[in-house]
Amino acid sequence: MLRRPRLGRSLAIGVGQVLVTVALCGSDRPPQSVVYTVTEIAMGTTVDLTLIAPDTATAQAWVRSVAPELHRIGFDFWEGEPRGALGRLNRSRRTDDRELIQLIDRAFEISRLTGGAFDIRVGELIRRYGFLDQAGEITRPDSVAALAAAAQALRWEPANDGGYRLTGSHATLTLGGIAKGYAVDVVVDRLQQLGCRAGLVNAGGDLRAWGGSADKPWRIGIEDPGNGDFLAVLELASGAVATSGSYRNRTISQGDTIHHIIDPGSGRSVRGKQSVTVTAPTCTLADALATGFFVMPPDRALALADSLPGVGLLLLSSDGVVVEDEDLAGLRAGVHPPRP
Repeated sequence: MLRRPRLGRSLAIGVGQVLVTVALCGSDRPPQSVVYTVTEIAMGTTVDLTLIAPDTATAQAWVRSVAPELHRIGFDFWEGEPRGALGRLNRSRRTDDRELIQLIDRAFEISRLTGGAFDIRVGELIRRYGFLDQAGEITRPDSVAALAAAAQALRWEPANDGGYRLTGSHATLTLGGIAKGYAVDVVVDRLQQLGCRAGLVNAGGDLRAWGGSADKPWRIGIEDPGNGDFLAVLELASGAVATSGSYRNRTISQGDTIHHIIDPGSGRSVRGKQSVTVTAPTCTLADALATGFFVMPPDRALALADSLPGVGLLLLSSDGVVVEDEDLAGLRAGVHPPRP
């Protein structure tokens, strides 16, 4: 489904778990080009595409080419769609879908990188908390512990027929912490192949920009969930930004407020943080790390971010303290300094 396109030099986008204000300070756009923006509804969120194009007709052709990819990935990689590739894997316990295998392999690589803080094996916990269809509710602490143990027991391994299979338990996979970022990367790569020299794709707060420069960057504002102001305004020539937050996607279980970012070890929602924003070279990596860093203790998250090339981290604690590393601090636009 396509919404009405917009033309202009700057825009404000309200999306998913963060409010991202994007201003094109002036990428290296040809003098006769247009800034074309359109909103696609996919993957359960709004996907805003802002493209620098020679003309409107070219931009529209680019959008028609990439929009089906958003819907295909949303269909195949959402565990709530039983006919999709991930839904079939969770049901049959095996797959030979090469794209799905590659994305799951990448997810497990990032899981190892984060010491298990990012873990796609919590699919059954997500379902039982009601985040898929709002029909489930975990009623007893021992049920949570059993589901968490089953998730830790699940194994992803090659099958004899050349595919891959799930063994070890009846736990299921979720790609909710990586699929949006992956979709953004697929779309951006395709747009670049089509000849789009500059643009920004924003899928519910997971975004990637390209085509800017040091003196003409993209400007991205990260919302402060406490007061609606901005925690930071970042300037990017290119790269990805993703935010995970505890303040949007919530449910109630036995009178306890539960959000969708689950600690794989305990099976419970992570406490102590409001949001985590990550910058990285790709949106796949930024998306997954935002979840992993949310689960990790702040000191470990900062240490890991510092060790990864091109990765920046901004963390907002539940009591309003902002912590960021040098990489992200270097992207600040010179306004909105960190709160004390």
